[in-house]
Amino acid sequence: MKNLSLTIIFLFLGVSSVFSSSFIDKGNYVIDLSNKIEWLKCTVGQTWDEEKMKCLGIPRKLNREEIKEANKQINEQLEGKWRLPSRKELESLVCM
Repeated sequence: MKNLSLTIIFLFLGVSSVFSSSFIDKGNYVIDLSNKIEWLKCTVGQTWDEEKMKCLGIPRKLNREEIKEANKQINEQLEGKWRLPSRKELESLVCM
């Protein structure tokens, strides 16, 4: 399997200023106060650029095995328990 040089796996969809009180921006991730979870701003293939305040790189489409490997790597690199969002969590961002 290809070595995935990634540090960020989940996509954070932009939120308008109307909803900004529901989120706390922490640089490369956001705390979602409504769902009580943290979202990484960038997706696989991208990295957060603190100076430019945006994700750089090209998002990658992964198959199921690559997703499992990427999730394993992100948890090791960020020392956490990151996962893909549930449908309900994702809809809460997309359907605001």
